[in-house]
Amino acid sequence: MKQLFYVSAFALITLISLDSCKRDFSACTDPKADNYNSAAVSDDGSCLYAGLPLDSFLAAGGSFGGGDSGIIGGGGDTARVGCMDPNAANYDSTANIPGFCIIYGCLDTAANNYDSSATVNAPDSCVYFGCTDPRAENYNPKANFDDGSCIDIRQKFAGTWDVTHNCGFRVNLEDPMEILFDPSERDTVTFVPFLNGANAIGLVDKNALEIPLQIFGSVEVEAIGSINAARDQINLDIDYNITIPFIGGPGTCKATFDKQ
Repeated sequence: MKQLFYVSAFALITLISLDSCKRDFSACTDPKADNYNSAAVSDDGSCLYAGLPLDSFLAAGGSFGGGDSGIIGGGGDTARVGCMDPNAANYDSTANIPGFCIIYGCLDTAANNYDSSATVNAPDSCVYFGCTDPRAENYNPKANFDDGSCIDIRQKFAGTWDVTHNCGFRVNLEDPMEILFDPSERDTVTFVPFLNGANAIGLVDKNALEIPLQIFGSVEVEAIGSINAARDQINLDIDYNITIPFIGGPGTCKATFDKQ
């Protein structure tokens, strides 16, 4: 009988001790706090709001509560964490404790309008200056604002060239030869003069060059070629046809243009 009494007494003491521990457990009891603990019985003043401890903005000895209006201090004032920047998207005119502000802006450091003060990236707002013409020499596919820096792809072909070829005397290309282009037109260049004192029209596509079929007296000529990386030499493969009866006929030859 005594043994049963001792066991019951021990169990009762244990329950009282556990209940006492539970009643004495203190932590942050404000559901709006970063570190809210639902198991806490009493508030120990450790609540954090946007990373700020309570004692950094409430008077010492103040009482704490978690109403919708904010945290109630001992003097009856309300402390509200929120964005205090009137330029922010989430500006809170009632806030008196600085919180996170949503400031949209371009966060790409490569953009011309990079905004170091922005907190939320708005990629569609980023501005990149550059050449927006896909046909230009310095086309920038990332640019969305043309700054007038485009370089005409024909610029590298322009100038005076010394011409050597193996086309024979019947297709005697002019030497030297000048290549010109009209900025008001697209893609075309003019060889001045090309053959028999007459000019020829060429078409430029990046580094490639084409002379469509053209007639110079009794000679029909067409050619394809390209300019080298140094932009000081053009090589052409020429197809020609001499239309003079009996002594004419088709043929091929090569020409090299070296920039003066």
